[in-house]
Amino acid sequence: MFTGIVEEQGIITSISPNGLIIEASRVLEDSEIKDSIAIDGICLTVTDSGPGWFRVDTIAETIRRTRLSQLTVGSPVNLERSLLATARIGGSHRLRRSSIPLFAT
Repeated sequence: MFTGIVEEQGIITSISPNGLIIEASRVLEDSEIKDSIAIDGICLTVTDSGPGWFRVDTIAETIRRTRLSQLTVGSPVNLERSLLATARIGGSHRLRRSSIPLFAT
């Protein structure tokens, strides 16, 4: 789950048909492989990382249906780590979109 509060702005350093490499610092402080990071609001999984960078895998459908198709090397992207169960929750909560009504009428 994400709050929608951007933690930092990263930079796209590499784009391939099956992934992105992003330069970042703050979101990497306690992130591990398999953690989720929202990139411009798109939840993706960290598949590799090193000092000052991380990689996420992508598939054609995700690229086609999101802003990822507009990115180029050097593009800035908003980054946010997923919430910890013990973290303070602020902002507007984003779990996922649903077509189920929340209130009966």
